[in-house]
Amino acid sequence: MADIAADNDPRPFEFQRNSDGTPLSLHDLVFQALGFASTCWEDLSGSGVFQSDDATRCGDALVREIQGMMAKQIDDVVKARRWPFAIDAVHLERQRDWSLDTFGPKRGMGVLDHIRKELVEIEDAMGTPEELGEWVDAIILSLDGAWRSGANPQEILNAVLLKQVRNEARTWPDWRTQPANVAIEHVHDGNPETD
Repeated sequence: MADIAADNDPRPFEFQRNSDGTPLSLHDLVFQALGFASTCWEDLSGSGVFQSDDATRCGDALVREIQGMMAKQIDDVVKARRWPFAIDAVHLERQRDWSLDTFGPKRGMGVLDHIRKELVEIEDAMGTPEELGEWVDAIILSLDGAWRSGANPQEILNAVLLKQVRNEARTWPDWRTQPANVAIEHVHDGNPETD
């Protein structure tokens, strides 16, 4: 690791790369970051004077380095995938397997609680760069809830398509006559195919 005491070094810390060229895992990044933080604290406390500017500079550099490494890992994953990406049954199966391993079974109410929290985060993020990510969180949670209802991946995809077809067949009021901050409901016409 680089010497953190170098006053003219704008980047006092650099992650050690894997010797085989493979990307560092998040575990590796955190482990190295904690090691750096410990070294930084020893150097600062050993000098007898705590320099908050130095600590801030070191912390900021560390955060930038972690963000850069994570962005590179994401880029590597994205480049390895076929594009354009499509949410298909294989993807939903992968998501289901990961969620089951990570959160366990019988979490439908927990997913619903999480969706409620995400809706608040969406509202708070409206108009910011974070907005899309919050919408995506809600989409992923909704898909998670769908498989937890007992549906398999293909049934979920079929239900999404069927719902879109049904929405397209419904009669809707002219959006220009509706308030922008209120849901637009379809016209209930008694037709069992569209109601």
